[in-house]
Amino acid sequence: MLRPHTIVAALATGATAAALLTGCASEQSYSSASQLRDAYQDAGGRCPDALPVPEELIGKGGHGLLCGGNTVTVMVVWDTPEQNNRYLADVLDKPDMHAVVGERWALLADDAEDVAGELGGEYQSTSS
Repeated sequence: MLRPHTIVAALATGATAAALLTGCASEQSYSSASQLRDAYQDAGGRCPDALPVPEELIGKGGHGLLCGGNTVTVMVVWDTPEQNNRYLADVLDKPDMHAVVGERWALLADDAEDVAGELGGEYQSTSS
């Protein structure tokens, strides 16, 4: 389960990641975190009250939204694929992370696997 403290730690350390992952090919592209949130909700995800994530927490070029509740959902759209890869290299190194990943975007949520197909991204998980 993605808990608020896990997400905040992932957000804070994602900005400093140095390793790069190979870019994920995705047929779906999102131009903003709001557009990604709308697609997530259309796919059945819950995010009624999204809050902006400060760029300092996710790194330069990241545009993010945070949805709270019992679990936390984070969605980020990046200016470049390289920024997304740097962030994911660090975030997906943490335990119990579930993500849907596109070329310039990522969604971290417990229900990531359920919405991956509709969002047009690749499901990735660090669960055992």
